[in-house]
Amino acid sequence: ACIGPISMLLTGIVVAELPLIRIIKKKSVYILILIRTLIFPLALYALLSRFCSPTLTQTAVLFYAMPFGLNTVVFPKLLNENCETGMSLALISTVTACFTLPLVLGLTIGM
Repeated sequence: ACIGPISMLLTGIVVAELPLIRIIKKKSVYILILIRTLIFPLALYALLSRFCSPTLTQTAVLFYAMPFGLNTVVFPKLLNENCETGMSLALISTVTACFTLPLVLGLTIGM
């Protein structure tokens, strides 16, 4: 029950340790975020809209379009591995979710 706050604290510690410029400069992270938060949800919509109800389809697409979780930071840190890429994925995908979630919802509701 207390795993959520602990992972948020650990993520905050990792963010504080890394220079922000190193976190936001990784080009591969932006490609992964584009694929994970836009391309996959739209492909899922194309598949599910043929077989499922609109409500179920939109709910599944919304869950699939969510940003990367904090597990990308917590698990590498627990194993004493480099969690810089995971930190970049979690931080940047959370910030860009302000734009990608409405975009995905707008595209799937309007289709």
